[in-house]
Amino acid sequence: MERPLFALAIQLLTCLSVAGVARAQTPPPGIAPKPVSVPMQVQASSTRLPDVATTSTGEKRTFDYIKYSYIECRVNPLQVCAGTEVIDVPNAYWQICTSIFQVTANAGDTTPPSWAADKWFKSDPIEPAGFRRYGVTIGARGKWPNTGAVMRLENVGVRVIPADANQAERFAAGCDIFLDH
Repeated sequence: MERPLFALAIQLLTCLSVAGVARAQTPPPGIAPKPVSVPMQVQASSTRLPDVATTSTGEKRTFDYIKYSYIECRVNPLQVCAGTEVIDVPNAYWQICTSIFQVTANAGDTTPPSWAADKWFKSDPIEPAGFRRYGVTIGARGKWPNTGAVMRLENVGVRVIPADANQAERFAAGCDIFLDH
């Protein structure tokens, strides 16, 4: 006895459901599914910070310390990515002057880079005080139903200046100055 095609389709769907095969879930009209969090992608750089903050003639110098080759949040629709990477100045010879990076991709719903200073000098005679840590935060959010997003920074790091640089030297080097830390 032949079964109608419709009945066979219903039986097949029932078997797939019982077997644990996931069926596509389409949300009701006007309601998007919840986004899924994806990790930020990071590639470390091989740049090393020198232990000498002055030239042989005693002149103070700046140095570009690139910690990450890139930091990226890349998402598909219904994905979200947000993260913070930290750049520490690893020795007492230096303080952070300013952030350095290039935005190489910025498309879709993204959060631009924001920087937060930390590890302030506790006994710095210079006011405002210097610091040895910068955190950079970026993000991207894919939109329902079909829009992805990307925020990518390359050559991410800090320009450092000697730890004993005075206010005039920090100003001349274009350092970030925080009056309300």
